[in-house]
Parts: sequence; C-alpha cells; structure tokens
Amino acid sequence: MLPIRFEVLPTRCAVSSERWKRQQQTFCAPGSFASCLLAGLACSKAAEGHRQARYHICAVAVHPVQLRRKRLNQLKVGEKLKGRVVHVAATHAVVDVGAECDAVLHASKMAQADQIPGRVVEGMEVDVWVSGKKSAGYGLADGTTWRIDAKLEVTMLHPKDLSADVSEFLNLPADALLAATVSRIEDYGIFVMVRPPSGAVPVQGFVHVSEMKEGFVEHPANEVEIGQELTVSLLRVDRKFGRLRLSMKLPEVEGY
Repeated sequence: MLPIRFEVLPTRCAVSSERWKRQQQTFCAPGSFASCLLAGLACSKAAEGHRQARYHICAVAVHPVQLRRKRLNQLKVGEKLKGRVVHVAATHAVVDVGAECDAVLHASKMAQADQIPGRVVEGMEVDVWVSGKKSAGYGLADGTTWRIDAKLEVTMLHPKDLSADVSEFLNLPADALLAATVSRIEDYGIFVMVRPPSGAVPVQGFVHVSEMKEGFVEHPANEVEIGQELTVSLLRVDRKFGRLRLSMKLPEVEGY
C-alpha cells in the first residue's frame, strides 16, 4: 500500500484536489516525477456547530521514491546537481534533479550558441547548478485562496561564469544605469550579462521587447546583436531567481 501525505488546505481553495490533480498531470512534462504522483481524494473537515468547514484535508497517495526527494529548502543557490532531462520545449528543458519538483532549464542558462532542442534531448544526463527556487505556498485575494506551486530553476553555466547573487543591485536607485553585454536574442526580448558594481561574476538580465525602444520593434535581432555592449537602466531585481529586469529606454537626464 502506498504511503499517504496529508495537506491541510483552506476551504475556499480555487482549485479542488481532483481538478488540481488533473492540472498537475496536464502541465507537468510526460514521464517527469510530478506527472507520476498519485493524487487522491479530498474530504471536508467541518467544525461541529459551524455551517461551513474552515479547512479541508487533501489525502495524497505518494510514490515511495518521493519520500527520498529533496525539499527545496534543503537546496542552496549555486549547489551542483546531477539530473535527467525529461522534457524538451522550444525555449526550455525540464530536468529531474531529485527534488520535490522538476527544475526548469531555460535556453538562456546555457552557452549562447546552444539551442533547445538540439543541445539537450530527453533522457540525457546533465550537470546543473541551482540558480533560483521558490517553495510552494498559497495566495489569497478577494476571499479566494489558490495554490502556488514550488518552482526550481537551474543553469548549465558554471557559477564562475554566471552568478545568481544579485545582492549588490538591491541598494541601487531606480533607473540606475548599468553596462550590459547581449548574450542571447529571443522573439520576446534579449538576455544580457551585467557585472555588479564590484566587478564580480556577472548576473543575468532581461530586456523585454517592449523595453527596447519607443515605438514598434519588429524583432529584437533588428536592434541588437550577440556580444554588443549596451547601457541599460534597472527596473526590478528578482532576488529569488537571481536576475534583473532591465530597459534600454534610458531615463532623461535633467538639463538636456
């Protein structure tokens, strides 16, 4: 008999356990760890004398292999892991690294010449490093609660070539100007490498196509090329996943 894990969820959960099970099976990669889990039944736990239960318990049958998997809070950014590619898409691959959820390997976290698919194929064993993580939780808005799934991102770039430490950027003012080098061009924007003020290992930044210039951009490749040096302004720092959101629309300097 399979062991059982119990999860206590708020009653007004926007997604029932059965629907959540179907969604997990739909969105998880075929053959991945998450898609192989056995989701089970949900039962209400009503407090005596109350018209509506405040919580319900989700009983989930767990495959024995899950019990040996690492929780995200056991992993550290920069930690090296061995994994197996379980799914390949146009812009990313999904890698089973033995954690509670599968890891996402984005094309931008490979060498600039690498393509997905092409460089990686399903079943391939790879060495990766943790570049960001976010534990599972619940969101609440307008009286409705929904589950936020755990997320894990990895990179094939060695930590000496790409850092996930964005702490030096946290104290920079809004619209701070930074020097960046274009590392990858996609239909929706460009990825750049940005060195922190101390000159340490660069971190990854992203410029959405809408932030490349005023007006219409037919394709980012028409505006920049790989290896080009740029001056960009800082929009947002994503500490959990070690990346920057940037703009090529530079702020106007007073007096000009």
